[in-house]
Amino acid sequence: MKYLLLADLLLLTALLILYILAPPLLLQRGGGADMLPTWVDAARESTESSAVRDSDPASDTASDGTSSPDTASDVPSSATDPAEPATDGSSSDTVQVPDDPPGATIVSVPYLSQGEEYPNGCESVTAVMALRYWGFSVSTDEFIDRYLDTADAPVVDGIGPDPDLFYCGNPRLPSGWGCYSPVICNALNRIVPANSFSVSQFYGVSLGELCTTYIDQGIPVIIWATVGMDGSRAKANYAMWETEDGKRILYHKRLHCLLLVGYDDENYYFNDPLREGEDGRAYVAYSKAKTERAYQILNQQCVVIVSTENGSGKSVRDPLAGPV
Repeated sequence: MKYLLLADLLLLTALLILYILAPPLLLQRGGGADMLPTWVDAARESTESSAVRDSDPASDTASDGTSSPDTASDVPSSATDPAEPATDGSSSDTVQVPDDPPGATIVSVPYLSQGEEYPNGCESVTAVMALRYWGFSVSTDEFIDRYLDTADAPVVDGIGPDPDLFYCGNPRLPSGWGCYSPVICNALNRIVPANSFSVSQFYGVSLGELCTTYIDQGIPVIIWATVGMDGSRAKANYAMWETEDGKRILYHKRLHCLLLVGYDDENYYFNDPLREGEDGRAYVAYSKAKTERAYQILNQQCVVIVSTENGSGKSVRDPLAGPV
């Protein structure tokens, strides 16, 4: 009897303990998301983050099969959708373009690269930059196909076209050569209306005079120099041929065309179709001494478009313009 009472007492004690602890245990087993093991939570978080990444324009692989940067902040703004404004009113993906160098006079011109599409098309790309500055929506392809006079590539030490009259070869091919300022001047004159713009081509005008006459008036200038402002006149840098009418051509193989957009005490600034500026700038700097040597190698030739309806066209054009 004593043992039976002891067993009943133990049973009652166990039931009391179960009654006290049961509600917390039931709450802990309430079901839903809290029932998932930790590895399921981790897998779900991985899937959710992957879905966000895949919907972002800066995904792991671009449409052309190239690898994209790992983070959206590394993607150029042109490759992403516009960012939502941040809470401070700024855009989280906006590239902050630095101020112009202190003391520099700069004409802001949208940048175009010749890239791989126009490996020898610096003249055409530079001309299109100048046109777009003045509001003409001409593409580089349109400029080449519709307005640029072209001829076959020359045979070195043989017969070839006159670069004063034609672009020699194909600007879209590595085998293309180039042309001189009269060819670009002629092409531009086919585009801009003569009643509101003038296009002038010059030889022998110094860069300093171009800056005070045009850059100070907010007018960019197309100039001929060399790649990287290489000042070498070594024989290896030249190719020779003759035109069909006997004109001898001595052509600098490092010829390069750029858009002069600014200057200061030490440098000239260019939109260089081969090389975009750093830190978001469109232009690059070349020292005055190097630029002047390279400009002289190409006989100080340049082309300028001037609006004759902006109130300064006549006064700007008259000091330098003459027969082309």
